[in-house]
Amino acid sequence: MIYLAGPFFNEVEASNMEFLEQTCDKLDIRYFSPRKGENSKQFGKAMRDPGIARSVKEELAEGVFRDNVEYITESQIILAVIDGRDTGTMWEIGYAFALEVPVVTITFQDFGLNIMIGKCSHGHFRGKESIETMLSTIAILPAADTLSQIESMSDPKGDMI
Repeated sequence: MIYLAGPFFNEVEASNMEFLEQTCDKLDIRYFSPRKGENSKQFGKAMRDPGIARSVKEELAEGVFRDNVEYITESQIILAVIDGRDTGTMWEIGYAFALEVPVVTITFQDFGLNIMIGKCSHGHFRGKESIETMLSTIAILPAADTLSQIESMSDPKGDMI
């Protein structure tokens, strides 16, 4: 399973995540997207409703956190959209790295990598076409071969040096 990490707090960010979800669906790749998680949906609704008690919002936030931790732990690879340097996404990258879950960074806005994120990443992909090609590769390769193929396809401009 792939974990899709990335911000979805405005129209552009949500569209980028939707592109990843739809591409995974089209390629029959099993994934978890926090944006589509039931706790995330309920939390988003609660945050927009001033009538919902703070204790309910805190309970929903705890559910979102538990879901994300569980799905990162169970994933074979993390695809992380680094556009905007969303703090939640940066945490997901670090947590995955600590668990030794491979991380692949992607950008729709030509973001490069800093040293810390670069050292966590097994590959960096820019733009929808290269991201779609990478996902197509994931869909057809045996799991054991996926990471080395992704590393060979990665954008060298993602290197920090």
